[in-house]
Amino acid sequence: MFLLTLFYFITRLPFLRNLPVFYDSFEYLGLAEKLTISNFSQLTSSSHQPIHTFYFLTVLVFKTMFFFLPANTVLVLISFVFGYLTITVWYWLVRNYFDKKIAFYSSLLILFFPYFFAANTNILYESELLFFQIVSLYFIFKGLKENKYFFIILAGVFWGISQSIFIGSLLIFPIFFGQLMKIKNKKLASLMTFLLIGTITTIIIDVLFLKSSVYFKYQSHFFDFVSSSDGFFIFLLRIIRNIGIQTIAILSVSGAMALIISLLILFIKNKKEFLTCLIWLVPTFILMQYWHAGLFSRLALFIIFPASLVISLAMKRKIIKLFVLFSIALTTINYVIKQRQEPPMYRYNSLIKNSIDSSKMAMITSDYNRFLYLKNKTPTFIFNGLNENIIQAEKFILDNLNQQKKVLIDSSGLRFPYFQFDGDFYHVLSLGKIGQSQAKKVLERFNFQTYKVDRKNPEIYFLEITGISKTKEEIKLKAFYPRVTYKINRNKSYSYDLFTNIYYFLARKKDPEYWWYEK
Repeated sequence: MFLLTLFYFITRLPFLRNLPVFYDSFEYLGLAEKLTISNFSQLTSSSHQPIHTFYFLTVLVFKTMFFFLPANTVLVLISFVFGYLTITVWYWLVRNYFDKKIAFYSSLLILFFPYFFAANTNILYESELLFFQIVSLYFIFKGLKENKYFFIILAGVFWGISQSIFIGSLLIFPIFFGQLMKIKNKKLASLMTFLLIGTITTIIIDVLFLKSSVYFKYQSHFFDFVSSSDGFFIFLLRIIRNIGIQTIAILSVSGAMALIISLLILFIKNKKEFLTCLIWLVPTFILMQYWHAGLFSRLALFIIFPASLVISLAMKRKIIKLFVLFSIALTTINYVIKQRQEPPMYRYNSLIKNSIDSSKMAMITSDYNRFLYLKNKTPTFIFNGLNENIIQAEKFILDNLNQQKKVLIDSSGLRFPYFQFDGDFYHVLSLGKIGQSQAKKVLERFNFQTYKVDRKNPEIYFLEITGISKTKEEIKLKAFYPRVTYKINRNKSYSYDLFTNIYYFLARKKDPEYWWYEK
C-alpha cells in the first residue's frame, strides 16, 4: 500500500488543475463560489440535472475546513482526496478476497487508467462518487463474509450516499444482488435491508437539503437513452458503438483490448468467474448508452473496478502485466501533457476579452464554450442541434443588431456539432466526417467578416455578423475559415497508443485532414 500511495501522490499532486476545463466543471465552480448553508437548497436545485446533492454538501464542508483556499482549489482538492481514498478501499477489498499480489496489480492498473487520472486531478464529482460506490461494495462483501447485518446497513448507507451524488448508482445494484445471491441463508433479508437503508438514506439527504426527493427529479433523464428512431438494427449498432467508444475512453485502447482478451481467457478457463465479471460490467454498459455520458463515459467510470480485476485475474505472467501497464501509460502520459496546456476555450476568451465591452457584444457559440461568455454576462445564443434553433438564432442576431451590438460567432459555434472540445481533448463523438453545421444555414441570410484570429492556433477565430444579406447567397462549403486554408491541429487522445498505431500501420490509414475555407 505504501508503493501505491507514493505512486498516487507522485503522479497526481504535481498535475492538479484548479481551473475548470470540463463542460460541467464550470457550473460546479460557479455554484461552489456562491454556496452557503442558507442558499444550499436554492442553488443546488437550480443546477442542471443530474443534481449532485451530496457532492455539493462535500463542497460546503471542504469550504468550511479550508476557508483560506479559493473555491477552485477546494474543488480539485476534493477530487484528489477521494481518489486516494478510493484506491485505498479497493486495495483492501481485493486483498481480503483474493491476495496481496492481485490487489496491488489491480490497484496499479486503476491508477494507470487515463480517465481515473483526469477524475483525480480536475474539478469533477466522479472521484467522490467512486469512493462511496466502492466503500459500499466493500461493506457488502464484509457483511456477507462475516454474516453481520451491521456491515450490510453500512453498505446501504454508503450506497444511498452514492445515489445522492449520482442517481445512476441505482444501476450498479445487480452487482450487490449477485453477491447476495451467493449466500445460502438470509439472502432475502439481507437484500431487503440493503435496499431499504440505501433508499431511505438518499431520500433523507435530499429531503433535508433540497426539500424533495431526488428520485422524482431524475425522471426525464431515464429517457435520454441512445436514439432508436432509425430502427432496431441501427439501435443495436449504436449501443455497440457506445460501449466500444466509452470503454476505450475510460481505459484507453490498450486497456480495452486487455479487458477483451482477459474476458476471453476467463470464459475459456473459468466460466463461473466470467459470469461474475459480466454481472459487474452490464450496469456500466447500460450507463454508456446515455447522451450525457460524455467524452469519457463519465457515468460509467465504475468499469475501472471490474476491468482491473478481470485483467489481474486473467493475466498471470509479470512480463505481460508490465506490457499492459506500459501500453495504457502511453495514453495517460498524453493526458498529462495536454493537462499542462491551455485548452481552446480559454484561448477563445483571451482573444476577445480586451477588445470590446461585454455589454456591447452578443455571442453565438456551441454548448461547450458557453460558460466563458455567460460568466461575463454577455448575451449568448447556443446552438443545440434542433431545427427550430436556427429560427431562434436568426431572431437573436436581428434583436442584437437592432440594439447596435457587435454580434460575433466563434469557430466552435460555426462547426457545431463537429470538433467540440471538452476537457483535454475533442469530444470523441464529434470527430466524424464533417457535415453541414447549423451556422451554415444561419449565415446564408447575413453578411459577415473576420473579426479575430488566433495566430498561434488558427482553428480558433471569430466572425462578425454585420447585417442582413440583400442577395441570399448559398454557402456551399462545409465550414468556414477567413483568408486562407489551414489544417486543424487536433488533440488526439490515443495518438501514442500501441494498438492504435499498429492498426493504422496494418490498415495503412492516416488520420483524415479537416480544412476550413473562406466563403
